Amino acid sequence: IAYGRQTEVTGEVLTRDGLPLPGAKVDFDGQETTTDEKGVFHFDGVAAGQALVVVEHPGYAGVQEELAVPAAKKIEKGQLKYVLEKGGRLVLTLPDPISATDQAYCFILQDSPAGTQRKYPWFRVNPVRIWPGGTATVEDLPAGSFTLRLFCAGAMAKPASKGARLDI
Repeated sequence: IAYGRQTEVTGEVLTRDGLPLPGAKVDFDGQETTTDEKGVFHFDGVAAGQALVVVEHPGYAGVQEELAVPAAKKIEKGQLKYVLEKGGRLVLTLPDPISATDQAYCFILQDSPAGTQRKYPWFRVNPVRIWPGGTATVEDLPAGSFTLRLFCAGAMAKPASKGARLDI
């Protein structure tokens, strides 16, 4: 726990076209706010150190960033910008005969080169719970290639996996 002076943080959320995105939810290391009509967000006091920032808006793929917050400084609007891309929908259907009576869990994993940081907040959507014979819909995913892995309670075999591509 640090008792140092806190940092004032102001930033903005934009669309890919550079337009302000009002109503975006910004979670700055546990503190939450929404952007105003100009796409601007503000936090009066953020503790110095590493912080996880997650920005989300319905219809757009969220972004996350790990950010180093300096002590007793001010982060101005022009220094902190988040650009959100349109999000896509993924519909998952699990056939009946999978020899499971309980719900299954599907993990959606984005295929990315080793060592690259993932910018999407996957912890917000994973795992997707789905019943045999059922369908689950996941909204606002980023475009790209994915590996879907299905886990069933009590299964002893390697989890089934399937590739998918989402174009927006």
